[in-house]
Amino acid sequence: MAVPRLSYRNGRHYEHDGQRYSSVTEVLGILSREGLAAWREGLCARLGREAGMAEARRISAGSSAVGRSLHKMIEKYVGNEDPGDDPEGLEVSARSLLGAAMPYLSRIDNVAAQELPMLSRRWRVAGTVDCVAEYLGRPAIIDFKNSRRPKRREYLEGYMLQTAWYSMIWEENTGQRIDDLVVVVCNWDMTVDVACGRRAAYEAGVEDVVERWRAERAGSGGESG
Repeated sequence: MAVPRLSYRNGRHYEHDGQRYSSVTEVLGILSREGLAAWREGLCARLGREAGMAEARRISAGSSAVGRSLHKMIEKYVGNEDPGDDPEGLEVSARSLLGAAMPYLSRIDNVAAQELPMLSRRWRVAGTVDCVAEYLGRPAIIDFKNSRRPKRREYLEGYMLQTAWYSMIWEENTGQRIDDLVVVVCNWDMTVDVACGRRAAYEAGVEDVVERWRAERAGSGGESG
């Protein structure tokens, strides 16, 4: 499968053949921006501006560190490799999160790709899909998340949009349509939530987000994505 390799630059853009592509997660970030801003403001109201912003950065960095370690462990586990041990300094054990998720990860088989960077010339975006494999015997786009606390299903819809978009980009690159979407969320209380859906239910939502993103970029004078 001829999928271009990409370089991730400054946490915001991918580059390929000298062209810049906005990341899928950056574009989808417009869905959570208001909620994140309200969360930060709440911390600032409780702790003061400087301390509140510092606490927001600490929490975000801690969650990202756990997420990076967990993704590496899941990738190795799904690939039948030793997932290894936790690095020092994590707020919660990624290895323990992996253990909680193993009954659900065991449903994954016939892996086609893991941590695969892809670009879309149609939307001029790029992203890295966590896993393309069979889940319970059906081809699926699979995404892995971690969360400090369990979320209600409606708060997982952004994740479902992300997997739907990856499915659409996968089809653009390979010609294979994959309809099943799976999001596995490892909560820090060692519970696991699994959200499943069908791509057709989210395709219009992807197009809507893209239009909002393009309108916002055009209004700010930024390059279109």
